[in-house]
Amino acid sequence: MLELIRLNLVILIIGLIVWYSWSVVEFSVALDTLNWEGSLMYLPHGVRVLGIVFFGIRVFPALLAAELIGPYFIEPEHYFDEWFIGGAISILCVVASVRLLEWVNVDNKTSFFRPLNFTNYRFLLLAVIISALFNAIASNIVVQFFVPEITVEPIHIFRFFIGDTLGAIVFFLFLTLLFTTLADLKLVERYKNDSNQVNIDK
Repeated sequence: MLELIRLNLVILIIGLIVWYSWSVVEFSVALDTLNWEGSLMYLPHGVRVLGIVFFGIRVFPALLAAELIGPYFIEPEHYFDEWFIGGAISILCVVASVRLLEWVNVDNKTSFFRPLNFTNYRFLLLAVIISALFNAIASNIVVQFFVPEITVEPIHIFRFFIGDTLGAIVFFLFLTLLFTTLADLKLVERYKNDSNQVNIDK
């Protein structure tokens, strides 16, 4: 139980740091709340995918908390009151994409409940793309339902898809650069294929 709490705290802190860093740039100019176009590089989607792919549904509380703290306490003027539903659905879209990839057996060595290693970029990339597509559709349905004065058009769905996909890829590239640099400086140990696998079955 203590390990689960620590894991959620770490994911929450990472999520908040990434969300705040993204929001500083995204909300640097005044935006109209009803101008629901979506970001073209939504970095927090990378945290969603990273959390669910490597740790499963166990980190849902941390991911949801990170989704809500920013919109409700940092930039509330840019979000509608029912955003907690949108945040939860966005995370569940990642869960659904991972389940779908498992169901179609896209990678025999990868399962939602079996060891997953950090070199499995193919599975990670597919999870990013499929979850971005699911979220682009689902989030805009939520927006249209709760805020009918916002007109959701196909371009908005497309922007959400591109924003989540690019944001997650940029986030993963940043992590790759960060840990490669730390490894070169011998501050962390390089990953080896035959060991140090991440077990998400615990």
